[in-house]
Amino acid sequence: MKKFRFRLQSFLGYRKHLEQEAKQDVSTTQTKINDCKNRMDAFEMDQKKSLSELSDKMSLGIEAKQIPVYTSYHDRLSLLLKNENIQHSRLQKELSHKQKILKQRSVEKKALENLQQRKKEEYYKKISDSLQKEAEDINIIRKIRNTNP
Repeated sequence: MKKFRFRLQSFLGYRKHLEQEAKQDVSTTQTKINDCKNRMDAFEMDQKKSLSELSDKMSLGIEAKQIPVYTSYHDRLSLLLKNENIQHSRLQKELSHKQKILKQRSVEKKALENLQQRKKEEYYKKISDSLQKEAEDINIIRKIRNTNP
């Protein structure tokens, strides 16, 4: 009995490869989003720490020339935080786009896998039917030989 061979196997392999690349792209983008979120959290913590430090020093008495240092540091952190927010929203859009691509690639691969499964079932059914027909033909021939001495 001849083994089933799917003629589109190389195409299916290519579709699997494309799906794997899309999964890696989604994963990379999610990692970038997590890193961006961590940086945003760190900037927010630095801002809070800077403000509480300035408040503490102001209650104890601080030189006037030190206040601009704290405010410029706070302004710089605000700018960095704003840039990270922009980066975060851009990465979210990119992730959404890459997830759509991944879904499309998965559907394409699954369609080929379903086609392969259907063709395989048809192939083995055809072989089974052929073997069944041969067995029936052999039985008919035996009966004819046994009835005709």
